Amino acid sequence: MEMKLLRWATIVLALLIFDQSFTSVSADLIEDTCNKTSNFKFCVSFLRSKPGSATADVQGLAQIVADQIQINLKDTFSEASKLYKEATERVIKECFQICSEVYGVAIDYMNGVLINLKSKNYSNTRDGLSFVYGDADTCEESFHEEPVRPSPLTKNNNDVKNLALIGSEIIKASGSATADVQGLAQIVDDQIQINLKDTFSEASKLYKETTERVMKECFQICSEEYGVAIHYMDGVVANLKSKNYRNAREGLTGVYVDADTCKESFHEEPVRPSPLTKNNNDVKDLALIGSQIIHILG
Repeated sequence: MEMKLLRWATIVLALLIFDQSFTSVSADLIEDTCNKTSNFKFCVSFLRSKPGSATADVQGLAQIVADQIQINLKDTFSEASKLYKEATERVIKECFQICSEVYGVAIDYMNGVLINLKSKNYSNTRDGLSFVYGDADTCEESFHEEPVRPSPLTKNNNDVKNLALIGSEIIKASGSATADVQGLAQIVDDQIQINLKDTFSEASKLYKETTERVMKECFQICSEEYGVAIHYMDGVVANLKSKNYRNAREGLTGVYVDADTCKESFHEEPVRPSPLTKNNNDVKDLALIGSQIIHILG
């Protein structure tokens, strides 16, 4: 028991160190993300100006954009409402009224965008941003209808439209990346489950066939550990599906330890050659890979 606890502590420490080295490998995520948008220069300039963007992931960058849009919407709504009250010329007053109304609606849409973004409902988030873009465009176009009037809200409208557009494109990239990585994690986990069940069957078979006492004890340990690992893996699969990534990774640590315990049982005195070395190494390698892929997700 003490040896297993020591191995557990060693493995957890190794995983933590590996995680830190993994996350320290940094690329310019802002430029990589903005490359996927239709307005690279605006995207980079805006994001670099915001505190926290340098350490944010793609979801975090989308959140920064969404938060700024909401600020701009409220500011423009207040400005349009103020100008409406102050205007005396009929046509320009009607334009400000239109802008005030559509920006009021846009604020409501944006509330939904923020909720959907937080819950990673990316399709609805992008739909909401499309409506926000349309509302800002409606405001701007109201000044371009005959009789045309100069718009004092052009910059406000363009900023909202640009932010809504790059926000939608960043969210699209975030959703695609998450779906792709989630799929890779699922492939690895499915293979681990197959390997666990195969090795459990093999260890149980060898236990029944073996007559030599020490080897029989080793196969018994392996059979028990792999039985536990299969149970852990059921939880990993369920947690991955529900996006409970922390628990999924903890489960994979348990699987790694079980495979390692089986392997080490053959190395204790009196040492015996293990016919399950490849099985154990494959499971350990896959568990490490799976843990790192899931780490990317959250």
